[in-house]
Amino acid sequence: MGVIVKNTILEDVLACHNKGWNNQEIANNFGISSVKVRKLFITAGITFTSKTYELVTAMHKRGYSAAEIAAKCNLSITTVIAYLPYSRCIYDLEDVSADCLYKRVWRQAKK
Repeated sequence: MGVIVKNTILEDVLACHNKGWNNQEIANNFGISSVKVRKLFITAGITFTSKTYELVTAMHKRGYSAAEIAAKCNLSITTVIAYLPYSRCIYDLEDVSADCLYKRVWRQAKK
């Protein structure tokens, strides 16, 4: 399955990165978390020198699921997923599908 990416935010984040901005500056500028900035970089193919990143990506390339990686590396599944590229889309965008809008309204109504 290919990655579906809304290019505008990804391109804007990468442009700021290329200008020398750090992750926190980019996050503050776009109103997103620094974890999301890192995940956008990973989705774009930018690599990191973190041992956790290298371990998670190596195991993922060998076919391990996020749950398997978490269990074998003594990490939370959330941590593992944070080091993997987006597999479907980038979340929390303004321009979303009708299905996404429906789910947002439904979740809001549940509150």
